[in-house]
Amino acid sequence: MLLRRLLLVCVTLFAVACAHVKTNVDTAVIGKEVAVAPVAPVSEVVLPVTPQQMSSALLFNVLAGEIAGQRGNIEAAAVLYLRAARQSQDPQVALRAAQIALYKKDFSSARVAVDIFMKAGAVDSASRQLALIVYLRTGAIDESVKQVNGLLRELTVPKQGALLAIGDVISRNTTKTDGLLVINMLLQENPQDASVYLMRSQHLLDSGLVDRALLDVRQAVELEPSWSLPHLHYAKVLEAKGKVPQAVATLKLASDQFKSKSVLMAYAKLLLKQERYSLAKEQFQTVLLIDERTPRARFSLALIHMKLNELVEAELILQTLFEDKVFPAKAAFYLGRISYFRKDYQSATGWFERVPKGGDYVEAQSNISRIKFQLGDLAGAVNVVRKLRAASPEQSTKLYLLEADLLLSESDYLAVYALMNEAVGRAPTDLTLRYTRAIAATELNKDSLAEEDLLFVLAREPANANALNALGYLLASKTFRFEQAREYLTKALALKPNDPAVLDSMGWLEYREGRYVKSLALLLKAYKAMPEGEIAAHLGEVMWMLGRRQEAVELWQKALQQDAANRYLLEVVDRLQ
Repeated sequence: MLLRRLLLVCVTLFAVACAHVKTNVDTAVIGKEVAVAPVAPVSEVVLPVTPQQMSSALLFNVLAGEIAGQRGNIEAAAVLYLRAARQSQDPQVALRAAQIALYKKDFSSARVAVDIFMKAGAVDSASRQLALIVYLRTGAIDESVKQVNGLLRELTVPKQGALLAIGDVISRNTTKTDGLLVINMLLQENPQDASVYLMRSQHLLDSGLVDRALLDVRQAVELEPSWSLPHLHYAKVLEAKGKVPQAVATLKLASDQFKSKSVLMAYAKLLLKQERYSLAKEQFQTVLLIDERTPRARFSLALIHMKLNELVEAELILQTLFEDKVFPAKAAFYLGRISYFRKDYQSATGWFERVPKGGDYVEAQSNISRIKFQLGDLAGAVNVVRKLRAASPEQSTKLYLLEADLLLSESDYLAVYALMNEAVGRAPTDLTLRYTRAIAATELNKDSLAEEDLLFVLAREPANANALNALGYLLASKTFRFEQAREYLTKALALKPNDPAVLDSMGWLEYREGRYVKSLALLLKAYKAMPEGEIAAHLGEVMWMLGRRQEAVELWQKALQQDAANRYLLEVVDRLQ
């Protein structure tokens, strides 16, 4: 029924918050924006008052409002019911009008209706909850506080839990400023209540007022030292302030004091975030001693085992999670990762194919593509990526780049250039696509197009070291604009002083300008860091020009043994020998 559906929506908003917070519960309620689900049409009309009690005009408005609501015309239902509420001053009609107005987020109309049924008195807990939301939404501070006090008198949950639930309702339904005014008034009436300090601390933290949040949570801890929730929030505020060691120490003390699952989980998660894997592993294992079925602890422990290269242990946990249907998609994805790491490509493919759409699906399918490439099936690998791109347009940029990477492995620069033209056409401002197209254009001697793309990138990211290096190398190797090349490469080298690609580019610029000794030093450093074919080609050519021809030949031969098809090596050997 429309009435019950709307009432349920409004009441559930509050009831869910209350259900999550109880005395000594260790999980803080975090505020979220109010979202009301759409209401399906209904076939039954239930009137707030009987037809005999209504005038003809009132009866028309009520019945017309019901029919409009059944047909999904919430706008008309709201207008008609508010009109009926004003005519009748009946609290039940007004309540219905408020519910509909709140559903359509017409808070000013909801306020009119709420004032009517509040004036009539005999307000129950559910309607008071609705009134609180409306008063918060319309900035009625005093009225909001009255409703909070009324709820505290009427709700059956303990006061600590009720206050924290109310804090969540406040944070979701009003501005930061008005919310703080309401909480301040509650604190004046409850100056020794730790839960109100905790409520205000959360509100201040959400508002970015970390120092003030820290003062309040300390007060909450002092008032209720045996309540674990303030300790958890204290650590959260310390972390937000950048005092991570103190946050870790706080959770360590709390875990020793309370030995509860939620505190241990919070401690373990913070350790995990800090990449302190061994200590985090101990905490998750302790959680599992308390409750061996805790899903998040089991999954986190499996990931830590993977980080520590304890693959057998990780695999055992993930297989159990998959069999228990606990995070099955995640479990299948990481089981695929383990098999891929072991080069068991058949098993890896099987696990990745079990990952459903959503979540890790795109990454799983991308891994299947990489497996096909590893097995020599480039066409199959590309086909997987193209199908995935068609099915997942929101991930198209990532998938264009994955296909480009596959094609670059075969030095198919013409195909990469065509692909990047298509990709840039779809996302013309994406800098990674532009950069990739520039690399392909450079290899195809489309130098002006490559320069245009690289300048586009640098106009938006002047400190993009890769683009600086690519443009500097383009100018150093294919033009005589050496002064400009040096400007770009000097900036790139300042950003990445030990990057072998940048060292190679600067070394090649020095060679092109005839400074062979400087060139040799830079290229030797680059080759030592990354003994790659193109760097070997450059280094050997400098050695050749310095008269160290036997060394150059030996270097080239060694490099060709590792990369026999490298076109830079083949070109320089053919030209100089």
